[in-house]
Amino acid sequence: MKKIAKGLTRGKATKLIVGVLGRAFKTEVINDLKMNRFSITIDETIDISTKKSLVIIVRYWKNDKIEDKFLDLVELQVSTADAIISSIKNSNIPLLSVIGFSVDNVSTIMGVLGGVQAKFKDILPHIYV
Repeated sequence: MKKIAKGLTRGKATKLIVGVLGRAFKTEVINDLKMNRFSITIDETIDISTKKSLVIIVRYWKNDKIEDKFLDLVELQVSTADAIISSIKNSNIPLLSVIGFSVDNVSTIMGVLGGVQAKFKDILPHIYV
């Protein structure tokens, strides 16, 4: 084990964590979401190279307590409501179990007519925004 650890560079360790552990944690969260109603919180962020990404956090009830879990970090090619909705759909979460949606007050996301909020309401009229 010691020899293996010595052979891991920072890049290799990062790839291992993201590629293996990250997928395992995401699968566990998605399995939890399939058995519970949940809310989604999203935030758009820009990294140092000006790439836009979408952070997706979910909140649900499990084992008599509220769980807040990181679900995904999705790189956005364009920052439109349709692209954001598509990214959420591609996360393989059961959208019919979504009961709430929260986000900062960015017009692309919260726009009543064409924002993510409006598109979510079209897909899931029962959700609380």
